[in-house]
Order: sequence, then C-alpha cells, then structure tokens
Amino acid sequence: FNPTDIEGDNASWAIGPFFKNPRLFDSYIQLFSELIFEQGLSTQRTSYLQRVRGKSTLSYNFYNLSFPERWGQGLTFELELEAKMERQRPLTRYSERRAFSESTPSFNFAPTIVYDQRDNPIHPTRGFYLTAGVDFLGSQQLFEGVISYKETLSAQWVGNWFRRQLLFVPTIKLGAVQSSLTDSQLTLSSADFLFSAGGDGVIYPVRGYPIAVINTCTKANRTLGQCDTLGEALTPDPSDLINFAGRAIINMSVEARFPSFILSKLWLATFGDLGAVSDGLTRFDTHSFYPSIGGGIRYLLPGQVPLRFDIAYPLRETAFSAQSLGYHFNFFYVL
Repeated sequence: FNPTDIEGDNASWAIGPFFKNPRLFDSYIQLFSELIFEQGLSTQRTSYLQRVRGKSTLSYNFYNLSFPERWGQGLTFELELEAKMERQRPLTRYSERRAFSESTPSFNFAPTIVYDQRDNPIHPTRGFYLTAGVDFLGSQQLFEGVISYKETLSAQWVGNWFRRQLLFVPTIKLGAVQSSLTDSQLTLSSADFLFSAGGDGVIYPVRGYPIAVINTCTKANRTLGQCDTLGEALTPDPSDLINFAGRAIINMSVEARFPSFILSKLWLATFGDLGAVSDGLTRFDTHSFYPSIGGGIRYLLPGQVPLRFDIAYPLRETAFSAQSLGYHFNFFYVL
C-alpha cells in the first residue's frame, strides 16, 4: 500500500457538488444532479479511469400517489442524462502500468422502468423486483448517423417459508448491445458500455471467480473476431491474454437464506451463480457459461443492513484463474 500512488489500480477518489430535490416543482418528481471529477476503477473493474462527468436523474414513483407511506415500492420511471469526458488505461499486469488513452467526450440517455414489490430492498423476505432499461450512447460517431444502445433486463423473486425462516432468492440479468461500431470504439467512448462478469460486488457477479475474468481471449484471436475460451491445451504468452467485454450477457444466481439459530441477527446462505459473456446473442454455447457454488453468512446491522461473507468454488477454470476457493466480503445483497 502506497498512499502517494494516486494512480495505482486501488486508488479511488471523487470530488464535486450534488443537488437533490425530492419534490421538483412541488410535484412527485425527484431530481438528483451531480458534477464529479473522479479517478478509480470502472464500475465493472475492467479498467482505470480519470473523468469529469455531470449527471442528472429524474424519477417518478407512481405507487406513491396511492400509498405514500410505502415510498420506493411499486412502479417507478427513471430518466438518466449523463455527459462526461473520460480517459482510461488497462489495469496493471505483471507490474506493468499502461499509459492513459486520450480523453474522449460522450453522453448517455437512459430511460428505465422499475417495478419493485419487495418488502425491503436491503434484506428482502418476500416480493419481486423487475427492471428494464435502454441506454443510448452518444459519441462522435453519432454525428455520422451511427446509433449505439444497450438493452438490460433484471428480475428477482423472493419466496419464503416457515414464517420467513427460509428464503429462496433466484435472480436473473440479461443484456445486449446493438451497434455497428467496433468494440474498441465503444469501449473508448464509455468504459462500462460493454458487458463483463465475474467476482462480487459488481454489476454482473459470479462469486468464486476473480473480477471480470469471464471470458478470456488472445489479442490475435480478438482482432480476428474469434474469441474462444482458453483451456489447458492453449498456453499463450501471459502478456498476450486479455479480458474481453462482450455484447451480450446472461447472469443468474439462486440463493437460499436461513437463520443460524445462534444469534438472532446471524443468517446463513448457500448459493449457485452462473455467468456467460459473448460477442452476440447468437454466439452463446455451452463453453460460454461459468458456474460456481458456495455458502456464506449474513449478519444484519442493526437488524436490517447485511454484512456478507461468502466462500465460493468455481466449477471451471479460466486462463487467469485456477479452480480454487474464492472469498468475498461485502455489504448488501446482489440483485
């Protein structure tokens, strides 16, 4: 740990003002705006960023009109507008830190519909959650008539038995990118626009694997558009391996939670995760899927906020990781 290394992969900070108005123009519309300069890992932890971004999010909760005491549940419409200037570099590998790319401007326009009927978004014991959104990417190519967007769908159901002493929680996430731009053009415009999976505490988690190791290619194959999973039969030079972000993703999880009967706030869990990343919806096959299984504990602070510790075992190895136990420590649950 070096506190003076402000550009190391683990260095992360942000600064800037924000504004929040829960009753915009004396209505039920919420407005949240921020202007931020930040430096740190990208959301999916696949690159290191420096960027200035301004973002505004408008949201309207239809359910609040009839049940104001249950704010946050029911049907919500969100509209996110973001403009940013961003430069990025690949993560440090084998003690080699790459140079930053040139700064690129872009903006995003993302409408989302959310329907939430869970009794608690932090430690739910019953209900379901559904969200569907479209994220339009505005880059320099937009002025040439090229439209790029991605579609995402997430769903979660929470079932309970034995007076909420046994919880069963399946979750699924799907996504697809539609664009005629190359992957490098999309990534330079927005580091998190394409999909990556693996690890925990990220958008598409697969516990047991390191962050974003699903899938792996060689640079040569990636250039040719052929991205095959690397097994023991292929042992390329490690410096030639890259993690790639794909244009389609399938991410699923099934988790069972139950009290420990040792402490009133201590719960136990068993789970199975599955992730697959591909160049397109038609490119998925059996070799695209990476499963893992595991268990963990949930300690509720103070009775509601879960502190999570998971141990997971990947059922396949990747070019970056062997089959060995993975340990994850985090707050909250994954959606």
